[in-house]
Amino acid sequence: MIGVAIGIKHLLEIFNEKYYENLEGGILESFGRLFRNAVKLYVYPMSGKAYNRYIIESTGTVAAAQSAAANISITARNARVADHLTSLYAYLLEKHFIDNIVGFDANILSIFSRDALKKIRDHDLLWENMVPRPVANAIKRRGLFGHGISRTSASD
Repeated sequence: MIGVAIGIKHLLEIFNEKYYENLEGGILESFGRLFRNAVKLYVYPMSGKAYNRYIIESTGTVAAAQSAAANISITARNARVADHLTSLYAYLLEKHFIDNIVGFDANILSIFSRDALKKIRDHDLLWENMVPRPVANAIKRRGLFGHGISRTSASD
């Protein structure tokens, strides 16, 4: 079995049919290929507040974000996909091809990786509070994601 850890945002993107327009069998063909070799998606939850932000950014409308209360967690069990894909989604949940990650830190459910990356590149020290301490130490030690590169030398 191969386990892949992803966030809710990426799970929802996997269910976006625009990515499968060039496949003859569409999303079904893609999922058949993905799950035929005992792949399991372990899904990290996100806060309702972050989920609403994701919906606003992906749809461009504020009205679409009325879907989740800010104080709840969106998990693989309560995430919403397009109406015509709900049976497929329910099947994948029932067969445990998709499952929740357990033992997560609820305090970080509203952090988006792209926000942390932007802070690193902008030399905003607040990024260190957005990742676990060992990760922050590794980023600084190895100069990852542009850390330690001055803005003038980065633009040269």
